[in-house]
Amino acid sequence: MKKFICFITLFFASTSFAEQLHNFKQIESAVSEGKLIRILVNYEKCTPLSTQKMVGNHYAVFTPNAMAIGNDGNIGTYVLYFTLQDPHYPSKAVYQHGNYIISKDNSITITFTTLNAADYTQMGTSITINCKIDDSAKVFVNQQDQLMKSDPTKSVELQTSYTFNKG
Repeated sequence: MKKFICFITLFFASTSFAEQLHNFKQIESAVSEGKLIRILVNYEKCTPLSTQKMVGNHYAVFTPNAMAIGNDGNIGTYVLYFTLQDPHYPSKAVYQHGNYIISKDNSITITFTTLNAADYTQMGTSITINCKIDDSAKVFVNQQDQLMKSDPTKSVELQTSYTFNKG
């Protein structure tokens, strides 16, 4: 029973709520303030801009480590990850590079490029899709992240709530 109560307490202490951002201006504001955002993409609802068909996940969530607002006003970020599960190259070690451009027209253009894991050379052609914010792509800002930045006393309270269960 004691472990169950500790688990429930830990669960509620670690739960965070996310606020959805509905347009470029809200996203730009969150990025400019250094807030942590998450991007949820429903690939089936996105429009392909390249001839190669995208195969793989239906949904993906990406939390960028870094984002940049370019001279053109667009917001850019990327993800690079290792996989053995690329459907175009089954059981082959590859890196997948995803370049995300969030544009003022409330769209996110994503270009995926597969790279050879041994030497980072491009394999095949890139796949580009366009996703509309609030339809095929949803962007969220983490409320817990906002809380911790705005009120340091609550940050300490949240951090110390994780230390009670030592065994």
